[in-house]
Amino acid sequence: MLARLACAAGCAALLAACGGAPKPQAGPVEDRAELRFASGLRHFQRGQYAAADADMEAAAFAYLSLDMPQRAVDALSLQGEARINAGRLGEARMTASALQGLSPQLAPAAPLRAQLLLCRIGLSAPGDAGLDEADRACAQAEAACAACAEKGAVLTLRAAVALRRGQAARTALAQPGLSERDTANAQRMLGDALAAAGDPAQSEQAYLQALALDKKINLPQRVAEDLLRLEALARKQGRQDAARDYAQRARLSAEAAGVLK
Repeated sequence: MLARLACAAGCAALLAACGGAPKPQAGPVEDRAELRFASGLRHFQRGQYAAADADMEAAAFAYLSLDMPQRAVDALSLQGEARINAGRLGEARMTASALQGLSPQLAPAAPLRAQLLLCRIGLSAPGDAGLDEADRACAQAEAACAACAEKGAVLTLRAAVALRRGQAARTALAQPGLSERDTANAQRMLGDALAAAGDPAQSEQAYLQALALDKKINLPQRVAEDLLRLEALARKQGRQDAARDYAQRARLSAEAAGVLK
């Protein structure tokens, strides 16, 4: 069916460009599409995700056949959410791909909705790879949504990624026998999470602990990375003298590591 959706999306663009190819009767087909959409929404709200998936796919296909790509975006977005909630992340990625296949000119919301889905997929996936995927998708969503109606959803997802990273870092730090190198990495990750969550004071403390350990075990490239994080944090807080000091020290460490000459 997703292949049919991709085909229908391409056909919708082609029909719009041609401006006069025959289309289905809007009345009964649109009515059926709206009924399937409403049914899918009810199933979704009741946690009946397989039924919601089927309804939203049928609705999306009907909307595309009627040259209504914006409504198709709504249906595909809910289909993707249903698949995520059911744990079918691979199929949710297929839905995100279907959204990405829609023309941004005909469906301006499609690229953003695709990235929001990919961010939620990454958050639902296990391990750091999922969080990296969520980070990338959220960054693209934020860039595409400087002042859009879904800005709140984007920021909420970014905060959720930061929270997950912070939890992972705290879990690592709680492990007995953690090496100094791994402890420094966990402190750095915790600092990133706290900075993203809007806690600069605690973030700075985590970065400083990472810095002390990286100095102790003589890792100049990591020292430079810690100092650059501290510089960025100081600049955001308006502490320009501290930021310049951190930047100068980072350059010296990068030179010692052979990164800068």
